[in-house]
Parts: sequence; C-alpha cells; structure tokens
Amino acid sequence: VRRSLGRAGQEIVRLSDANGEVEELRSLAQDELGKVADAANSVAAQVASDFIGPMIDEIREAYKTGVRRTGLLTGYSDLDDMLLGLWPGQFIILAARPSQGKSTLGLNIAENVVDDGVPTVFFSYEMSREELILKSLGRSGMIDTRLLASGKLTPEQAKRLPNAIKEVKGRDTLFIQDDPSLSLAALTSEAMRLKVQEKIGLIIVDYVQLIPSPTAENRQVEVSIISRQLKVMAKKLEVPIIALCQMSRAIEGSGRRPVLSDLRESGSLEQDADVVIFLYDESNYDPDVEADGTTEVIVKKNRKGPNETVKLAYNKRWSRFKSLPKGAKSADSQ
Repeated sequence: VRRSLGRAGQEIVRLSDANGEVEELRSLAQDELGKVADAANSVAAQVASDFIGPMIDEIREAYKTGVRRTGLLTGYSDLDDMLLGLWPGQFIILAARPSQGKSTLGLNIAENVVDDGVPTVFFSYEMSREELILKSLGRSGMIDTRLLASGKLTPEQAKRLPNAIKEVKGRDTLFIQDDPSLSLAALTSEAMRLKVQEKIGLIIVDYVQLIPSPTAENRQVEVSIISRQLKVMAKKLEVPIIALCQMSRAIEGSGRRPVLSDLRESGSLEQDADVVIFLYDESNYDPDVEADGTTEVIVKKNRKGPNETVKLAYNKRWSRFKSLPKGAKSADSQ
C-alpha cells in the first residue's frame, strides 16, 4: 500500500504539469488515489457464515417488529412493494422512448428520496438545471410548466407558487450536475466526492447514451463500458444508481410492448442491471387507444422479486407522477 501511495503521488505530480482540462486531470488524480484505496481494501474471499450474522439480525428484527426490510423508497407504493425499494449497490435501468416521462419520473423519485432525508445527486446530460427546477416547481405547485416558464400564470397558479418555491428550496440535499460534457471519469470522481462529503444515498444519471466516452471504437462498445462502470460504481459506493436509458424505435408502430432487447445500443445494459423498468403508454403508439392519464411502469428484470406491471398517474403539464388510489385503473388528466 505504501508503494502504491508513492506511485500515485508521482503520477499526480506528473498530471499537475500535463496539458488538458483541469477537471479531467483532477478525475485522473482521483483515480490514482482510488487505486491506492483498492490496494488497501483488497481482501480474500470470506466464508459466508462470517458475514451472515448482521443480515440475519436485521431479518429477525423485521419479523419481531413487523416493520419490513426495504431499501430506499421511491415514493410509489406499488413499485416499492415489487422492488422492496432501492438497495445499496443496485444498478437500475429506467428506459423509455423520448418524451414518455423518464426524466420526470427520475426527478420525482429523487425528490421523494430527498424528502425522506436521503441526499441525492441527479446527473443531467439532457436538461439544464433551470429546466429541472421548473419541473420541480410545476410538480410542487400543480402548475403548468410551460406557463411557469413564460411567466403567464393564472391567478390561482400565482397563489400556489410561493409554497412551491418554499418546498423546492427546502430540498437542500438534492444536488444537480448538468454539464453535458462531463466524462464518465469525472462523473465517477464527483459521485465519490459527494458520497464522502455529503453522504449521498442515491445517484440518478439522465441518460446513459449521452455520457461522452471517446475511448472505444463504436458506440455499442462505449455504452457497454459505461454500463459496467456504473454497476461497479454502485457497488463500490454502496448506493443504488438509477440510469435513465433510451429505448430503440422497435416498438413504434409494432403493436407490441417493450422487451429487454429494446434497450438501445447495448445488451450490456440488460446484463449489468439488477432491475430494468420500462415506461409505456399504449395511447402514444395506437391511435385507437384513448389516453387515460396513466403510464404503465413495466418491470422486466428484478433480481429481488417478480416481474410485474403497475400503473401511475402521469400529468405531463405538471411534471408529476402519482400513485393511483387502490383499485383505480385510470386517472383524470388534471
């Protein structure tokens, strides 16, 4: 470990004199220190009985108290029942075609987790922080985000805006990084910093195919590398990572529901993920199907439980997903 530390120090000194973007050099330096940490933490495989005790103690406590063991709760009860929440080390894919609400649902989950007291970071390669804040205000105040962006609010919406601002400002442990040129190495470095300094418990990346990675010979290989690194990062930092993902065009006009092979540009996403979730609204693809204000949340891979489908009410104008009342099959468009 001492030798590794010495080598890392020499490499960091060399990097300080090298040409290149400061953020990229800082990320490389962080990687060098990460290698030292890996060397220090490297241990032989353990006998299962050596570490099963704490887990069994948690299970016994849950049985005794009647309080179920879960990971972080998404805030959507039917989905949480299926997934048992989001667990440390999990790599979760949330996929949809464009404009189907994946960014909105990712942000809504981030807000719900933060409201439960867990710091969260949202890496946005698609939307600016201003666009994300508009979505948050729209959701909190039940305000049409287009009217909000233009400033042309109705009197009633204007009355609701101060409380929405107060609610959004209160989420002071929701971190947003919206640099579209942020490399995978820089993303990893920033996630490590936030884990140490801010104790983040959830990472959301929007979205995988936009992460720049100029090292591989084609985009499919690049996405495979990104997918694997995100899975490794989830395990190392011991936090769940939700990676938003584009689906291929295969379902458009096909009259079929999404399947795992619809994940765009890489089968590695399907392999690496612990959970794969698709958003699907049949009315967007079939003109004979009338929109009912809901979106199907289809779990196609779930290592901790069943693959099932739940419905959420989706108000696109307010940028808000909401659980349906028990037994309800549709939602009004309010």
